[in-house]
Amino acid sequence: MRNMLLTFDPQAQITADAEQGFVFEVLTFEHGERGFSAIGRFSGSDSVLEERLIDCEIGDPRYPEADLDRRIRERIRLLCLRLMTRATGQTASPWGILTGIRPTKMYFYLSALGFSADEIRERLVAVYGLTPAKADLVRAVAQVEKPFLNNPADQVGIYIGIPFCPTRCHYCSFASYPLSTHGHHVPRFLEALAREIQAVSACLQSTGLKVNCLYVGGGTPTALPDDAFESLMHLLPQSFRIPAQGEFTIEAGRPDTISPRKAMIIKAAGANRVSVNPQTMHDKTLAIIGRGHTAAEVCRAVECIRAAGIATLNMDLIAGLPGETRDDMAQTLAAIQKLAPENLTVHTLAIKRAAQWRHNLADYDLPSADETAAMVELAAQVASRMGMHPYYLYRQRFILANLENLGFSLPGNESPYNIQMIEERQTVVGLGGGGVTRLVRPESGKIERLFNPKCPATYVSRIEEIISGKVKSIESLFH
Repeated sequence: MRNMLLTFDPQAQITADAEQGFVFEVLTFEHGERGFSAIGRFSGSDSVLEERLIDCEIGDPRYPEADLDRRIRERIRLLCLRLMTRATGQTASPWGILTGIRPTKMYFYLSALGFSADEIRERLVAVYGLTPAKADLVRAVAQVEKPFLNNPADQVGIYIGIPFCPTRCHYCSFASYPLSTHGHHVPRFLEALAREIQAVSACLQSTGLKVNCLYVGGGTPTALPDDAFESLMHLLPQSFRIPAQGEFTIEAGRPDTISPRKAMIIKAAGANRVSVNPQTMHDKTLAIIGRGHTAAEVCRAVECIRAAGIATLNMDLIAGLPGETRDDMAQTLAAIQKLAPENLTVHTLAIKRAAQWRHNLADYDLPSADETAAMVELAAQVASRMGMHPYYLYRQRFILANLENLGFSLPGNESPYNIQMIEERQTVVGLGGGGVTRLVRPESGKIERLFNPKCPATYVSRIEEIISGKVKSIESLFH
């Protein structure tokens, strides 16, 4: 359905494909001490369907009264979802009416109100329309995340954005510029980044803040020339002291950027986690999506990381790539299993507006929703056989089959940074190209966001303004 208009007003029509005469209506609803009830109707060209929803739990006294309007809207959305499912004959999203990118936030919201894990699971299914499997997934992930969310208020994370890559993958929507066209910006970008690092480091020290995780992403940081990369890796541990139990991650997403020297530079800097991201282990698919490397190069990159003695290896895969089937995913997973990473992140392909292939998506043979879902399920089964559990979860707009992205980890190898980015309980200061700072007020949880420019040239030209605004914001929040 297109042009869907969902309104709270029961007198308003909820319409889809109005030019074809399809109309959704909420005829009536009421709520009170006994609960909530509503009737909805779908009128098509040759049929009329009605659905009634009765919900007795909306009046649970653990809910705040101020939240009533939102809860009423949720029930109406569930009613409409049921009607649309009947009217179209299509399977509803396994995530029901949840459209946000952080499903676990609903779990923690209900937990904070005093609902038990079993009660939350029941509500995720009955009120929000999740399938039992997705409700179980949310509960499992939230229970792993919970111990990571009680950090002291004086702890922060750091993100460093390096917006350069060897080439730009066709599906990519990140701050990433090919070195072939933007490589001349690297020296001045790194000079500006060094100034920002030093200024933020001084600010954190003056405010008594401690860094518990440092994540260097992009782009592909390891795409930098060896000497430039080494200088950056030397500066970071000098500027941000990470405790022994903290996380220091380097995104080395493109395997063709990893060499024995790069791996040893990473180890010497004290990094304890590296991402090497094949996305698939099929050379044909790698060529189609513009990755610019082979499956053999993935294996060589992993050998470099292992030889350097870096503690934790993460590998990213994408389910739903053009031309692939569940059998292709099975072959990729078999190859990954031999490489034995401590973390495995399984993304479902999302068609972002900023991606190159958004303009000619019809030219690509994307798998069906059922096939994509089978790939995701297979990946979860293999991760379980590898001894991993799911530990963080998020969704994206325009994601195939309305599925999710899911991180798996061997116990004790979870990425606290990934958890904090999803749950937004801790301040993360973003530096460099495309870095996003999330300032979290300890007393209220309210978030203020500051955005660094993605373009390297713009970042360089505005660096003094960026530093000044960021330092003032940090000082005002933590003084």
